[in-house]
Amino acid sequence: MNAAIFNNLYKSLGGKYILIGGASLACLGSTRVTDDIDLLLPAASIPRLVSSLTLSQDVTYRIGVIYTRGGMSEFPVDVLEKVIGDKTFEDLEPFTIIIQDGVKTLDFPIALRIKIRCFYLRNDETSSGTYKQDVKYSGKMKQAGQVVDDNVAKVIPICCYNMLLVKDCLVGAGKLALFLSVDGPRFQVPWEEDTDTQREYFMLKTSDGEESACALEVGEEVGDRSIEGAYIKKH
Repeated sequence: MNAAIFNNLYKSLGGKYILIGGASLACLGSTRVTDDIDLLLPAASIPRLVSSLTLSQDVTYRIGVIYTRGGMSEFPVDVLEKVIGDKTFEDLEPFTIIIQDGVKTLDFPIALRIKIRCFYLRNDETSSGTYKQDVKYSGKMKQAGQVVDDNVAKVIPICCYNMLLVKDCLVGAGKLALFLSVDGPRFQVPWEEDTDTQREYFMLKTSDGEESACALEVGEEVGDRSIEGAYIKKH
């Protein structure tokens, strides 16, 4: 995506937006491909902001869909009031950064967390390949010297079964160590605070003894092995 596509949108929005989704990760340096642009806007301002968008000659509104152009490219724009269930612009704005060409998007840790949730919630028609690529993108966090902290982890907590699916994916891709190195498991809800259903799903999917490893805090030991070592041995 070229800068002109984003400039058309953001000049009209005046900073009252957060770029999320695949386009966000692309701007952060990912090589993943996306075919739309997702914008999280303040709910109360959506009618006014959408109206201002269509005043640009490079932004059109056709059959209920907003499109933005840049050169020979055109992308549909999804305007969102909430993401991941109930998270609003106001909830996520404290976790934003300004990147290339003045684009406002989510910082690495919270963007990673949303992608973990998307991996779990994807429908049967959606390939897991793109979400795997997004989760593996935690390597960019490591390069930037960032890790998941408690403030980010509390914004969108992740249940133990959800985390297990992510670890399965990363073990298969050889990227679990990278995920652990940025404290990715810190997103997980403590075992004792999780739901009975999630714990049941977790236990059905794992062999006896995996619960104890899951319930430990990030960085604790299982015997003389790290959580990562215990997990890989089980799988």
